[in-house]
Amino acid sequence: MNKTVKKLIKIGVVVGAIAGTIYVINKYIDKATALLNKLKEKDNSFYKWKLGNIYYEKIGDGSPVLLLHDYTPYASSYEWSNIVNTLAKDHTVYTLDLLGCGRSDKPNYTYTNFMYVQLITDFINDVIGEKTDIITSGYSSSFAIMSTNYICENINKLILINPADLEVACKEPTLISKLCKKVLELPIIGTFIYNMFTLRNNMDYIITEHYFYNPFNVDEEVIDTYFEAAHKKHSKGKYVLASIIGNYMEAMIPHALKTCDNDILIIGGKQQDKIEEIIDDYRVCKNNIESVIISKTKKLPHFEKADITIDEITTFLQ
Repeated sequence: MNKTVKKLIKIGVVVGAIAGTIYVINKYIDKATALLNKLKEKDNSFYKWKLGNIYYEKIGDGSPVLLLHDYTPYASSYEWSNIVNTLAKDHTVYTLDLLGCGRSDKPNYTYTNFMYVQLITDFINDVIGEKTDIITSGYSSSFAIMSTNYICENINKLILINPADLEVACKEPTLISKLCKKVLELPIIGTFIYNMFTLRNNMDYIITEHYFYNPFNVDEEVIDTYFEAAHKKHSKGKYVLASIIGNYMEAMIPHALKTCDNDILIIGGKQQDKIEEIIDDYRVCKNNIESVIISKTKKLPHFEKADITIDEITTFLQ
């Protein structure tokens, strides 16, 4: 056996060992998050959509309200847990996990803004079946705004909690962003990169530093639930992250806002970065947008200051 062959065998052994180790780590994270069992599923709570099963829950009685959580691979309808019961006293409230998130299916797919517009419009038409108010968080605001251009007759008022930055929402894919997407979608190494990004320690940092004004308001259950959501369905949330990093979520929100006839309220967290500038940008497109800023809150005022947030929501929806 010559030296070249021996060297190739050694390289193969090393590469195999590394791949095997990464595979074991991926499987360990899979099993560890499954044991948390924070995101429980109710029986028969799936909407069978054309691209996958969508988990949703329905509670309350009255005019319908659809709650759309923020668009990240670690988000889910858990985000609304502090306001959903109060809101359900006067409304029929629908919460769903967007495709690729939480308990819903997470197919290997390029996720786009228009795909979520189709999901929202189909869900309202097929499941709710009547004119609906929509409350959104973070980037999912862009889905709701774009949806008004397609089924305006079935969408009533919009409440946008810390909505998407218009500049960020209009980013287009580049050569680098496309390459990053491809790497993240790889079976073993891509899953490993995703798992390292969504380690529990990283979830802890993201939630305490970027989501809450007061990190002492964050308990272990919150961190565990976001961590579990990131790894449900064998860490296939990586496909959502890949599409985000790849800039495949582009949406012409300014145009949609200008043609939108729906009443809109923006609720911002006082300590959320650029929130006042973002509200001003939205008003350039639609000058009659209402807004309210809730002090001592950041990205999740509906979680951190639930009572104040629900008061603002109730007043606007009356």
